[in-house]
Amino acid sequence: HSSLISDKGIALALENGTILSMDIYVSDYILSEGEAAGILPESLEKERQVGKAQRERFQAAVEAGVPIAFGSDAGVYDHGLNGKQFAYMVEWGQTPMQAIQSATGVNAKLFGLEGEIGVIKPGATADIIAVDENPLSDIKALEDVDFVMKSGNVVLHEK
Repeated sequence: HSSLISDKGIALALENGTILSMDIYVSDYILSEGEAAGILPESLEKERQVGKAQRERFQAAVEAGVPIAFGSDAGVYDHGLNGKQFAYMVEWGQTPMQAIQSATGVNAKLFGLEGEIGVIKPGATADIIAVDENPLSDIKALEDVDFVMKSGNVVLHEK
């Protein structure tokens, strides 16, 4: 996750069009829930040492203009908590729109699927979510998804 990437590494990433995937939510989860979840003591200690530096390096990469993909350590924590990552991305330097684009267009580019995913347009895979609030005003709105459409089919519709 480029947790300790140097300034030189950031410059090289920018120069070479490298996309970084820097999960900065997982540290809080590991430190708050890790022991109960069976995470090893040495992993907990690593998080105490690396977590803040990882976030500072994320901030430096964002400030430098390096593209950041939306990645997670889902598997360390339960799938479905991934949306918590957005608030951390915004807290540590991205705008809400940049964080959303990390999960859409930047991830599409990372996986070589530009134009197929991460966009809303005719012919693209229709993976769409809906939330009650405007995530550009409150990015945490993305933590409470009410509607999911996958490949044009509604798979979740709460209310």
